[in-house]
Amino acid sequence: MGRRFDYIQRKERLPKVAFLDIAGRKLAWVTDTKWEASSGDFSPDGRRLTYTINADGRVDTYVADVATTRLERKSPWLEA
Repeated sequence: MGRRFDYIQRKERLPKVAFLDIAGRKLAWVTDTKWEASSGDFSPDGRRLTYTINADGRVDTYVADVATTRLERKSPWLEA
């Protein structure tokens, strides 16, 4: 790992998650929603990052692939 880390910035007044490539000095946004996002942890091999999105009180956990920023939802909330 060492060259990338997760980054949180208030974009449009809400926290958003991004990857910062230190070597290439590039920022890649992982979240771009109208909801609040919080970063979690990298996997032990550094290839994935967990984060959460709070959608008006309903929190989902996601996993992002660092290389592609492809997302996978891990805790979908249920609607009655």
